[in-house]
Amino acid sequence: MSPLSGAARLRRFSLSLLALALPISLGLTNAALILLTAALLAESRIAPEASRLAVLKSPALLALGLYVLWGFADSFFGLDPAASLRFVFQHELHMLWALGLLLVALQGADAREIGTWMGLGFAAVVLMGLGQAALAFAASGRHAVFRAAHGFIHPLYYGQILALGLVAGYLALGPSREIGGRVRRALGGLVALGFLALFINQTRNAWLGLLAAALVLLLVPRGKASPAERLSIFAPLLIVGAGLWSMNRLQPGHSLSSAFSTALQAAPAASPLTADSDHTRLMLASIGWTMFMDHPWLGVGPDQFHAAYPLYYQQKLEGTSVWGDAHNFYLNTLATKGIPGLIALLSFFYLLARESWIAALKRPSWGSRLALASTACFAVMSVFEVHRQQATTLFLFLWAWGMTRSRADESRPTVSAGP
Repeated sequence: MSPLSGAARLRRFSLSLLALALPISLGLTNAALILLTAALLAESRIAPEASRLAVLKSPALLALGLYVLWGFADSFFGLDPAASLRFVFQHELHMLWALGLLLVALQGADAREIGTWMGLGFAAVVLMGLGQAALAFAASGRHAVFRAAHGFIHPLYYGQILALGLVAGYLALGPSREIGGRVRRALGGLVALGFLALFINQTRNAWLGLLAAALVLLLVPRGKASPAERLSIFAPLLIVGAGLWSMNRLQPGHSLSSAFSTALQAAPAASPLTADSDHTRLMLASIGWTMFMDHPWLGVGPDQFHAAYPLYYQQKLEGTSVWGDAHNFYLNTLATKGIPGLIALLSFFYLLARESWIAALKRPSWGSRLALASTACFAVMSVFEVHRQQATTLFLFLWAWGMTRSRADESRPTVSAGP
């Protein structure tokens, strides 16, 4: 075996391992990214190909680089510069490394293998969540089922991972003669079980992210599609709408309508002793906004919301004395990095959407739709949460994979791309 073929095999193995690990384990995901880095470095030393690095000129990647650079500079002016620098290196530089690495590594990758391994990874987390719900039902009855599906991580992050997976899974399942009968039935069953797990999980921002993805997909040209294929684009809206309606009916205290009614009240009116999650979110938003108003240009420092929190609020919320973020990615960025940080973040999201939208107009393919829909889903979920590394890396993978597939001008993978 030649050195080049050995490096290529390592890249192929690393991508398969990464696709499997992304929904399951952050530690295994990072191990796969390290292996993938080693494989690409080995390939570049044996047979350098400058053309493969052209994708690093992506405007979105450059915007992410500016976001990370601002975080690095802003760290020196925050409440705890050392802690802020650690956060920037461990989390934000990780995003930049992962996106650049994936844009290069996914070129020419085998969609069959990636789809298969990612499908297996999502099947594991979906079945794990449904198993947890079944055990909760057996132990405590119907009312204990809701929120029981969490896959051994926080239920909210589990819901976000499911939402991103369902975007990819539904698009891979879309109208196509390229997916065989057995594969289509297996993928369709997995997507259906994924929606069931998300319904049991009851993460509202995940459902709203899916709604945003479905609405964006309505805008994408379908090319030469049959009437049945054109009508099929409304299916996601019907599924998501049914999920939101049933959540309102079965879990009124955890419904969107209850959240909206809470939002109409003044945030400080919530008693810290009786505050529910909706009141807590409003309180955290109020605290984050006050931090921003006091530090509009520099914020309190990257990842320093928790350090500044006691200066603005001294009572417990839901039994917790100190909260780590504003539960809103955009507002949290304002509070910790000021106006320049938010401008950099919004520029990143805008350029992600712009690149994928242009690709969708030029080549209305599975890949461009995946990149666009996953961006819409992630951006809307960011209104309600500050994402952890696992969901962020999964999103970056889906966007990079979609854009790479789009550039390869392939309409849809020949087998399941996994949910």
